[in-house]
Amino acid sequence: MERFCPKCGKETKILIEKVCSDCYSEKIKSPLPKRINLAVCKTCKRIKFTGKMHELDENILRDVVLAKLKTDLDVLEAALDFHETNKGYDVVVELVISRENILFEKNFRTEIKIVKVLCDSCMKLVSDYFEAIIQLRGFEEEEIILKEIDLFLSRAKEKDELAAVTGIEKKREGIDIKVGSLRTAKRLVRYLSNKYDATLKTTDSVAGFDKNLNKPKKKYTFCLRKN
Repeated sequence: MERFCPKCGKETKILIEKVCSDCYSEKIKSPLPKRINLAVCKTCKRIKFTGKMHELDENILRDVVLAKLKTDLDVLEAALDFHETNKGYDVVVELVISRENILFEKNFRTEIKIVKVLCDSCMKLVSDYFEAIIQLRGFEEEEIILKEIDLFLSRAKEKDELAAVTGIEKKREGIDIKVGSLRTAKRLVRYLSNKYDATLKTTDSVAGFDKNLNKPKKKYTFCLRKN
């Protein structure tokens, strides 16, 4: 049975919200905000999304934009096109939407504005934060080991944001190396003690109180002494 669209007068078999499909398509509003502010660390160039740090690329930008999508319509497909600007990105979002078994292809625009910040990990590292000290004692090949430590930490940093040297102090008895991550420092000293046949001694000291975990904060010292 043919009906008439009360808005444009066109004959149609299906009315969606009392208008024809063409008039309904014109009523579909953008399900995206005009601007998305995105905090990017100015040091490591990564972003925090869903509680994790991610490299800034089009895959994660797509996830960020789609997470802002707010609509009660059935979105079947989404294609995103990014154009880099001096402030961030202009984004064209093409959506295939289904309503009353009719498909609508709609293009919407949004802007991603990059806001440069320091992430928690980088802020700690630039503040000389450390969770462990590695002491090298009795080693003749100190400079070689320091390069080896840098290589080890650079590889570990892909999974551990605090895997970095935050300070080096050369003493008469050897070298003290501050490491941001306790977890990675433990792995590193096990590796070095096995490779160089060194004796490992571990001590700890209280360095404040963690209110979130309701327990004292500790910092560890790992002393590696060449046999």
